Amino acid sequence: WGKIETQPSRKYSAGIINLRPDRDGEVIGVEGVDYIREKYGECIIDWNLPGPGTATQTPDAGYMANAWMRLRHPDYDTLRDIMNDVGESVQVRAR
Repeated sequence: WGKIETQPSRKYSAGIINLRPDRDGEVIGVEGVDYIREKYGECIIDWNLPGPGTATQTPDAGYMANAWMRLRHPDYDTLRDIMNDVGESVQVRAR
C-alpha cells in the first residue's frame, strides 16, 4: 500500500460509549466507575452518569439519553481497548 507521509491533524483519538441501564425503570446506582477513574482517569474527557431515582430513557431517545463516557488516548487501538473495558466494567443498575 505504501507509506503515509502526512502527520495526523490531531494529537488524540476520541470516542464515546453509551452505557445502557440493565433494565427500564429507575436508576438505583452505577457500578465500576471508581475502577475506571483510577485506571484511566487521564483519558476521561467527560461523562454523564444518572443519579439514583433518575428515570431511564428508551433507546430511541438517543445514545446520550442515559449514561455515557467520552474518552481520549493518543493511540487508537489503546483507546478501543479502554472503551471495551469501560463497557464491561461500568454497569448502570435500575429497577
